[in-house]
Amino acid sequence: MNSIVRYNALNKDLFGIVNSFHDAFWSDPVFQLERNWRPTDTVETDKEYKVEIELPRFKREEVKVEVVKNVLQITAKNNRTSYFRTFSFEDADFNKTDVKLADGVLTVIVPKDESSVTKLIEIK
Repeated sequence: MNSIVRYNALNKDLFGIVNSFHDAFWSDPVFQLERNWRPTDTVETDKEYKVEIELPRFKREEVKVEVVKNVLQITAKNNRTSYFRTFSFEDADFNKTDVKLADGVLTVIVPKDESSVTKLIEIK
């Protein structure tokens, strides 16, 4: 009769092996320098769009916010890393955009165009 032998590479369970590969991948310095994502929150209300992006260690002069063909473009670049992201809002009034960088968080508030606000029409 054959007996079943549990395979246990390097005395670790399967989850331990996966965790060690995961930790090694994310801690690689090259990956840390080249990643182009940042935690981002986007909120839409009836009156505006609000975008918050974590940009720690970026100075105000290293961040650029611009609108190109009704697309909001955010670029951040310094000697350590760079970041680029675009947002498209169909009914935005970019002329009244408010941008702030405080405590490592970039906040962009774009009001909606008043003509595109949903209005209730009374039925007679």
